[in-house]
Amino acid sequence: MAGAQGVADASGLSAASGALTDGITAGLGAAAATKAYAESQGVTVQLIVAVTEKKIYVLNRDTNDRLADLVMDFDRASCDVTISKFGLSRFVKLVDNALGSEIELHGSSGPFSSLAKADAIVLHLLSDS
Repeated sequence: MAGAQGVADASGLSAASGALTDGITAGLGAAAATKAYAESQGVTVQLIVAVTEKKIYVLNRDTNDRLADLVMDFDRASCDVTISKFGLSRFVKLVDNALGSEIELHGSSGPFSSLAKADAIVLHLLSDS
């Protein structure tokens, strides 16, 4: 351990930059673990919701053929849509009781989110379901 510290000191890196590097590495590890878990469940971390006149499609994003594109689909006429809020987060629950299908999704209305505008459009379309 002392040898590793000596190498870091000799390279001019401070303990603070080492902590920053450790934090970035931990963050990347957590992101990789999240991605691996999601894919083990058959979904990508980010999903696409496409709303048509008759259907709601939940699609995987950026699968590179690792996963099926379609996660689930719902008939708009028989799908119960529940949208709830917590802060800037929006939670959407889609349920088709006749088929026993359901999924819960998370979106954001925060101005800092690059997906907020797209999420707002989908939420508007779903609220009309």
